[in-house]
Amino acid sequence: MQQYFLVFLKSGPNRSQDSTEAANLQKQHLAFLERMGKEGFASLIGPLESEGDIRGIAVYNTPTLKEADSLANMDPMVKAGRLVVEVHPWWTAKGGNLK
Repeated sequence: MQQYFLVFLKSGPNRSQDSTEAANLQKQHLAFLERMGKEGFASLIGPLESEGDIRGIAVYNTPTLKEADSLANMDPMVKAGRLVVEVHPWWTAKGGNLK
C-alpha cells in the first residue's frame, strides 16, 4: 500500500471574473496541472462532469499532506479564489492501474 493525497478542487468564493480573465485563468490552471503531472507530483488529474461544488480531482504523489496542500494551493485558479482545495490522505495499492 502507498499513501497518496486526494485533492478536491472546489468552487471558490471569487467566481466573478469576466470571460476573458476566466479563460486566461483556465489556460494557466491547465498548464499548472500539466506541470504537476510531468514533474511527478500528480498521478491523476481531471474535472468532474457535474456542475456541483467539486469541480475536479487530483491525486498527488507527495511525501506529506503539507506538500500536497502547498502544491495544490499554487494553482493559479486557487490563487485567484476561483477554486479552493480540500486535501485528504488516501491509501491504495502501489502502482495500481485503472481499468
